[in-house]
Amino acid sequence: MNDHAFGVLDSVKTAWRLVKGAKGIVLSGFVFIMIIHFGIYTLDSSHFIKDATGHMMLEWILTKFLLTVVSMMLGWSLLYIGAQRAYGRPIHFSMLKYAFNLKLAIKMFGLYMMEALVLLVPLFVMLAPSGFISSTEGKMSDTMALLMLGIICVGMLSVAYFVFRLFFAKLIVTLQKGGPISGIKQSFTLSKSNVFKLMLLSLLNIVIIVVSLLPLGLGLIWSLPYIVINYGVVYAKLAGDEGV
Repeated sequence: MNDHAFGVLDSVKTAWRLVKGAKGIVLSGFVFIMIIHFGIYTLDSSHFIKDATGHMMLEWILTKFLLTVVSMMLGWSLLYIGAQRAYGRPIHFSMLKYAFNLKLAIKMFGLYMMEALVLLVPLFVMLAPSGFISSTEGKMSDTMALLMLGIICVGMLSVAYFVFRLFFAKLIVTLQKGGPISGIKQSFTLSKSNVFKLMLLSLLNIVIIVVSLLPLGLGLIWSLPYIVINYGVVYAKLAGDEGV
């Protein structure tokens, strides 16, 4: 693994430059994902589901699960496409089915479970004081209240820290550079000394998405492909040629 660094603004500029020629493929993936989630929402709110019992309800639960998995697979394929674009490799519509294989799906779900374990303690630190405050019905000293607030803040910072240490794990596993544990280890290596810059970049990308929503959402035509490619660009700058 190469010990490379990345610049926040430089990664933004690079990703924007690579958006041209990639919009159609990336947006197609997002459209398919939106259609799937719209279908799930529509069926969830339909009278059929509300009135369904027994066998019909079981069928819907399984159908909803399968549709959700398909949506996730499309998302993983978009990560792959973004990385290929970042490395200057050709991309094409057939790549949207890249992640549709059982072996990768098993690895990704394993990764989700491993990530949950990593975040379990910081989440507990963040949420436990809220339960304690509720149990006292707000009757506590100012010192205790400040202590609880401090613990919550520490928990929130810890969650943010580990989220960004895990920043590249999904892409690493998607690129089949390792399994769940290896993906987490490699992500920790890549994100070392880069947590603050990753936070800053994420905030900047949120601003870009929000601004792109203003002109009737038309800006998403450029900002959604940009987000996908930007993730790949940052990974490419940190991982170097060994990343793919």
